Amino acid sequence: MGVDFLSKATKSFQKSWDRGRELLDTPVLFDKEPEMRERCYTAIPSPGSRFNEKAVLVVRVSGSDLQVFDGVSCIGRFLAPPKTLIDEVLGNGRGVAVATVQRVAEASGIADISVQ
Repeated sequence: MGVDFLSKATKSFQKSWDRGRELLDTPVLFDKEPEMRERCYTAIPSPGSRFNEKAVLVVRVSGSDLQVFDGVSCIGRFLAPPKTLIDEVLGNGRGVAVATVQRVAEASGIADISVQ
């Protein structure tokens, strides 16, 4: 009975093995490019101000701080911005950059902002 079982099972085992190989052999397996996410920085609103999701804002360097502007009014500032971000805004944008609000915490109003 053992020899009969092995001779019968061998054919079906080979077929199922080939199906898996053919599935992995598809040319579109690694065809999609990975999505790159932007780095976000934390910003806190000024008293009486709130950030709106997807709002496009202006970021300006002020000493060792980054302030967030909506038009001409300062509506917040970055919480401990890294020196590399400040240097990049100073170098590429001459102290000014465009930023987009990605997420806003409802309770605190603190926002995650990406800088272009």
